[in-house]
Amino acid sequence: MFNLDPEKCKIAGVDTGDGPTHPCYQKHAQRPVDDDFVQSLIRNKGNFQPIVVWKDPEGTIYVVAGRRRVVGIRLANKILAAQGCELLCVKAVVVRDPPYQLLGIKIEENEQRADTGAMDKARDANQYMNLGRSLEETAKRFTLTTQSITNLLKLLELAPEVQQAIEQGKIAPTTALKRCYGKPIAEQIAVAQGTAGSLPKLGRPAGPTKVSIKKLIETIPREKIHPSALAALRYVLGEITAAEAGLEVERHG
Repeated sequence: MFNLDPEKCKIAGVDTGDGPTHPCYQKHAQRPVDDDFVQSLIRNKGNFQPIVVWKDPEGTIYVVAGRRRVVGIRLANKILAAQGCELLCVKAVVVRDPPYQLLGIKIEENEQRADTGAMDKARDANQYMNLGRSLEETAKRFTLTTQSITNLLKLLELAPEVQQAIEQGKIAPTTALKRCYGKPIAEQIAVAQGTAGSLPKLGRPAGPTKVSIKKLIETIPREKIHPSALAALRYVLGEITAAEAGLEVERHG
């Protein structure tokens, strides 16, 4: 473990143009760090939990785990520099593992965090499998079932609006899959926006109502309706009793 200038280690996708194909990329590394965390770093003179870094063949140092700590210390150093104070370093541990192992380290750290959402898990699982890992290996890495991993990957097939609604906590992942997976984009967006109830519903037509039965009786001449059928319809309308309609079954003790 050694001290490292936070400006000399790169966060894939933040400091570089790297995307999901890079083993150190993580989308939620782009989320802002709250001010309370930055202030705590200043008070404590840094963070005592080391970050994990990896040096690529070109010599660039990438953050494998601890992106939030790096960003936080960078922000803290801006405040300290303005005050003429000594700047902070990050404590770092270097790993020299193959790319999929680097991603595995990142996944394990994320799984220990309470705020790792379903979409984050889905992206990590997809990235892990794109590096050549099987469904079974991915499930083992996440300590989930293969079916759970399959369901996570399905989230990535949903409309961007639905994925955003999941990340914002507006719709549960299981509900999103049930109502949106395999559905037309317009229908998915309506679910994400909470307007799905205004869409016309497909399926079995509604059963006959009293109004429709009354209109039927009024439209068809009485002589063309069988007396027993007419009696049954009048019973449904509440005009006569079941006994009067001949619908009561005689009970024998």
